[in-house]
Amino acid sequence: MKLTKIVSPIAAIATAFSLLGGLGVSASAETYTYAARSSVESRDWSRYTTSTATAKLSENERELYNRLDELCMDYLTSSKNADRTESGDYYTDTIRIDDLGFNDKDAFEVLSWFKHNNPQYYFIENGAEFRTYTYTYSSTRTTTLEMAVSFQDFAINGAKRTQITNAMFDKLDEWIDECSSENGSLQKIRAINRKICESIKYDPRVRAGDDSYAGGKNQSMYSVLMTDETVCAGYELTFVAMANALGIDTLAAYSNNHGWNVVRFNDGKYYYVDVTWNDTDNGYPGYVEDFIGIGKNTAAKVDADQPTRDSHTLKFNAERWLPTISAIDYKEPEEIDDLFKAPKNLRMIDSRIMWDAVYGVQEYEVQGAYNPQFDDPERYVASANQTSVEINIPYGADTVWIRVRAIRMGEASDWTTLVVNPKNMQFPLGDVDGSGKTNAADATKILKHLVGAMALTSDELDRADVDGNGRMTAADATAILKMLVQMA
Repeated sequence: MKLTKIVSPIAAIATAFSLLGGLGVSASAETYTYAARSSVESRDWSRYTTSTATAKLSENERELYNRLDELCMDYLTSSKNADRTESGDYYTDTIRIDDLGFNDKDAFEVLSWFKHNNPQYYFIENGAEFRTYTYTYSSTRTTTLEMAVSFQDFAINGAKRTQITNAMFDKLDEWIDECSSENGSLQKIRAINRKICESIKYDPRVRAGDDSYAGGKNQSMYSVLMTDETVCAGYELTFVAMANALGIDTLAAYSNNHGWNVVRFNDGKYYYVDVTWNDTDNGYPGYVEDFIGIGKNTAAKVDADQPTRDSHTLKFNAERWLPTISAIDYKEPEEIDDLFKAPKNLRMIDSRIMWDAVYGVQEYEVQGAYNPQFDDPERYVASANQTSVEINIPYGADTVWIRVRAIRMGEASDWTTLVVNPKNMQFPLGDVDGSGKTNAADATKILKHLVGAMALTSDELDRADVDGNGRMTAADATAILKMLVQMA
């Protein structure tokens, strides 16, 4: 077996991914007390992260991400000890990477993305050891490249880690429950920002320029929940966990010296939230909301006035794997509430139900029925970009009830209802039979009526006068056929 730790040039990358550099252990006071529990309590661990983190990964990148997830879950839910190497460092078991076409550098970038977007795995570091194994079977020689992930020093003992996990996530879930009482996603985002800022402070040693304390515990959600000090990575990871648990799609973002968040707001777009920069650490209330819902343009302008000038300049693959981020800041609607306003100005044109757009909608639900109770309705779904749907109107009915409501973040507005009399509806030109569409059958009806093979109703006769000369003739059937040819 050949061992290769992360060395130059990857060592430089490892340092950059350990936000603000270094792997020192924070000496801040640990505030937790262990409860006597012999195993990790069962939880929905997936609630602290988002599937959006894998949406832009390639097939092989996603497979490596999933292998890391399976590997880390084994340590999260068990009392398994970390492995000590000859160098004295501690690592997880290995996972194979060469079969996915990865070298150590590419695999490390996926690992860093994985760590930032999976705060539940608080015990791993932004480090890895790459090991080459050679096997011989039936005179066939096989060489594999495998990766082991670095372990946080405080979590190498499985029994102790079990107690830490239970205590830490008990506290995290209490914070989440506290913020869940807020109405609407924007209010929840503000509540999370307030809770983190009021509960923690930026490590004063790092603020004073001692980057040796920027790594270790401070690169984990552990530092926020179990001590009283952290750095930007701790703010970032805790926000990822809390926001996703409250149903707000949230990812991590990082540059070569900073970490913050990318969050989906009510309008369906993604914006920056920087809890680190919102934490004033002194005074009352001890936090601001200046960096909630920030667009890329504002972030660039703010950075231009800072010493580093690139705090929010996305590095490595973070920009490639993140969703599109809004260039402009989030604009709060005039009235923020837990439900959408109901769609307005419903109208029926031909066979389409139309309405005015609703702010920040994710989709619309449309129903049509023969009765006002909407028993057994026909259902339709329109995307955020649609403000109309073509529906199957039962033209033979005297009255049809149609209603529309807006959907956002799992919440629904009130219904807006329209009552339609099919006989009074507007029909497409040439729609003789009132089906909602003009087709060759309409021309056939005209010709059959002219030769006495069938009799059109008075409404059908009115709709059959395509040229508008006040009477129906074969020219109207010809006009319909010409329209169909031009539409084809």
